[in-house]
Amino acid sequence: MALATITVSTSILNNNIQIISISGKMRMKDTTELENIIIGLLSKGQIQILLDFSQTNYINSRVIATIVNYARETQKKGGDIKIIKPSKKVYEILSLGEFDRFLSIYNSEQEAIDQFSTFNNT
Repeated sequence: MALATITVSTSILNNNIQIISISGKMRMKDTTELENIIIGLLSKGQIQILLDFSQTNYINSRVIATIVNYARETQKKGGDIKIIKPSKKVYEILSLGEFDRFLSIYNSEQEAIDQFSTFNNT
């Protein structure tokens, strides 16, 4: 059985929102890579982060716990980590574990960006 692979790419939008796109199966072994990327962004003062799960077909509880922990950390600094475009399977996993109560989940990138803008203008 082949090991799952993950591809993480990042891009910055012109309004200083960072997007991390993840494809493949996000398992425990991939948590460190995601964590290192988030830590790197936070160390640069980037506290508005979108996680694009549109090409992700699995995430485990350790990955979710990592996201929740860093979302709380960014919220303390006036930012947030939002999930955008989760695949059907990822959304089911988040919903079944009721993680959608703790994480902001949006169907589109623009919807999440608008929420950052609304938050920053209040």
